Amino acid sequence: MKTKKSEDPLNSTWCVKTFLESLRDRLLGAIKTLKSWIVNGLLQFAAAELAAHLLPHICILNSEPLLWKTPFKIKKYSISLELLRTNKNNNKSGTSHHWAPHTRIQNLEPKADSKPLKRPETEIKQHTETMTKLCFLCFLFLSSSVMASSSSHLYPFQTDRLAPSSELIDVAYHMGPVFASAANIYIIWYGRWEAATMSIIRDFLLSLSSTSSPSPSVADWWRSVRLYTDQTGSNITGTFVLAGELHNAAYTHGASLSRLAIQSVIRSAVAAARLPLDPHNGLYLVLTSPDVAVEDFCREVCGFHYFTFPAIVGVTVPYAWVGHSGAQCPGMCAYPFALPEYMGRGGNASGVEVLGPPNGDVGADGMVSVIGHELAEMASNPLINAWFAGDDPAAPTEIADLCVGTYGRGSGGGYVGNVFRNSEGVGFNMNGVNGRRFLVQWVWNPVRKGCFGPNAMD
Repeated sequence: MKTKKSEDPLNSTWCVKTFLESLRDRLLGAIKTLKSWIVNGLLQFAAAELAAHLLPHICILNSEPLLWKTPFKIKKYSISLELLRTNKNNNKSGTSHHWAPHTRIQNLEPKADSKPLKRPETEIKQHTETMTKLCFLCFLFLSSSVMASSSSHLYPFQTDRLAPSSELIDVAYHMGPVFASAANIYIIWYGRWEAATMSIIRDFLLSLSSTSSPSPSVADWWRSVRLYTDQTGSNITGTFVLAGELHNAAYTHGASLSRLAIQSVIRSAVAAARLPLDPHNGLYLVLTSPDVAVEDFCREVCGFHYFTFPAIVGVTVPYAWVGHSGAQCPGMCAYPFALPEYMGRGGNASGVEVLGPPNGDVGADGMVSVIGHELAEMASNPLINAWFAGDDPAAPTEIADLCVGTYGRGSGGGYVGNVFRNSEGVGFNMNGVNGRRFLVQWVWNPVRKGCFGPNAMD
């Protein structure tokens, strides 16, 4: 029985169509396998797995069994694929093709004499070479995509950003507690602060549980955080109380602090009986003034959260630190109200837009977004054993880390996304108490499986 021309295995259109259809099915399976590897950073093996799924789909056809070997190198690993095609008789259709791919990953250099055991016909060989090139190009493209999307911490001006929504990202629950009870926030103002700056930050914290702010509001933004639950199914709290404040204008621990010294600042506040030690409902927020230097500030971090050590503070309580970057590094930690020096003072030269701060204070308005970032992660991962992507609690990718630099739809490459702007260029994406407006980064929404905020049009 003759094969129709449209189904001729040597027909280029049929070959490409068959390749693409089977490639689609294989990639869906490969992506599921790669998901955990990408999160854990095993990119060499991930690349090898991609190759193993892609290369078997080269259209190699012959009337006799054919063994074809293609070794190529991925970093220090060599992959040798043996594709064995056998013919089986079928009483109804006459002939069917059965492929038996065998994959081996070897830590060896490819051999120069790797050749087909049986030389295919010239026309078949041309198809083989064409599809090999196509498949290898697909492999390179997909491997580069995996490498670009595997970053945990993204800089706002990075062009290779995570997509707003992706099935590849798995924010998993690691069985630890979340902050489900009503939260008492205790602020330690370390250094000298202006009253106007403190008022902006207070109003943001009071807006977290406000029901009177017009939409889109800070409380609407917090609803994405509230979707995370603990083992009992209890959601993260939506109730916040500004329970206490301490002003440390004497710089009792100096004007240069290490990360660990932040816990000593909390201990001193508690030891002096100026703030209570609240292990059940307390969230401690240490804010340093513009003239205080903190380890890694402006170089690696704008803020961080962790939990206190009983040996230092007496009990374990979650806390966060955020620095005022107005004088030290507004371009690093108050984006998009300022740009890094290497990008120029204005947005026109670099092509990146600089927005006006909604409350007229670059440092304070920049701090608000960082505080929101740390509060969201402190509530969803207070002891670093609850919600984060990856399996290593020493380097977790948390729900706000995934959305750094995202303030609206279409963000990326230094563009903050679709946010509200007034005629003077002031940007904001949510409302707060006392008529305040804020620009706060989005967080990862576990239901939508993507970055989301209250100013999204959907």
